Amino acid sequence: MIRPRPGHLIDPSQPWMVEAAQYFPRGNNNGLPWPTRSFMVSESHKVLFSPIAKCACTSLKTMMVHLAQVEQAERILKLGVHRVTDKFNTGMHLKDLPKKRALDIRNSTQYYKFAVIRDPIKRAISAYTEKFVVNRLVKANHLHTKKVVKSVQGKENPDLDLGITFRQFVEFVTSQEQATLDPHWIPQCFYLRGVLKHDAIYRVDQLDKLKAKLESWTGVEIKLGQLNTSTLPPDSNIATTSYTGIAVDMLPTQLEEMGELYPEMFMEDELVEVLRHFYQQDYKLYLSTF
Repeated sequence: MIRPRPGHLIDPSQPWMVEAAQYFPRGNNNGLPWPTRSFMVSESHKVLFSPIAKCACTSLKTMMVHLAQVEQAERILKLGVHRVTDKFNTGMHLKDLPKKRALDIRNSTQYYKFAVIRDPIKRAISAYTEKFVVNRLVKANHLHTKKVVKSVQGKENPDLDLGITFRQFVEFVTSQEQATLDPHWIPQCFYLRGVLKHDAIYRVDQLDKLKAKLESWTGVEIKLGQLNTSTLPPDSNIATTSYTGIAVDMLPTQLEEMGELYPEMFMEDELVEVLRHFYQQDYKLYLSTF
């Protein structure tokens, strides 16, 4: 059992952190910059993955935990793959390795390097609905949302339950310098800058293609879940013309009353065009991926 390194404090109010600290040391000191430090590696199978937030990230990170054959894999998944691998040294991220070894892996031509991207508008909608609506009162999310809500509401102590509308979210995001944005809505192209060239970039609707390639490359069975992408039910009695964009000016409590949410509900023509322009580099990348 690995004990935490001295000097790395564990928050006793976070049971998951206390348990994880019994098996993994905190942090790292190799000094790699983002996004390179966040890349996940399976050294035994020579696979390097560039995770992008809101792009089937949980499913893909879970896959990498198994592929990397990391110790205490099931414990990592039980406690939360994102927070454990981010805050502790599990040996899976390039941040966890000695710097020279991490850079050798990044630069190696012997590794299969891949990433998965998503339609930029649907990614923005997913970020908003997950962070600002469904999980808006989850304390861990406030690191991502409080700054935005504070700016939009103009209050030092923002009302996180009241929250903001999707239109307000888009207006805030598109008024900022792209490089300063939260990882969940920063352009996806920023995540890809950590390596000179990826062997392949897949769309989230190509996970079956990725699965086949990884099985061929590694010689092992790959278990990879599908992204949960909601679409308008075929038997819906909501007319398409009245359905599209109806939710852009609704606050979170109003959206909760709607029941299930679909991407089309936030696709007002004006906002779609604003997002398309703001994420134009991502769109070029997305449309060039086959």
